[in-house]
Amino acid sequence: MLVCKVNELQMKGKHESIITNFFKEIGDEYASFSDCVTGYACIYAPYYVIFLESENNEFLDRVL
Repeated sequence: MLVCKVNELQMKGKHESIITNFFKEIGDEYASFSDCVTGYACIYAPYYVIFLESENNEFLDRVL
């Protein structure tokens, strides 16, 4: 679980798209982030809470 506060000046009105693109761009030489990790996010600007789950703990540890 990640709890974060966003920079309001940088993300004004674009919270969902910026956070989604951030996680889509995380990759690995063997598999992409979206293939290895599932979860959901609750965005309540300026905060967001992300719950992540993966069967590949090694991959998740490297990403986090």
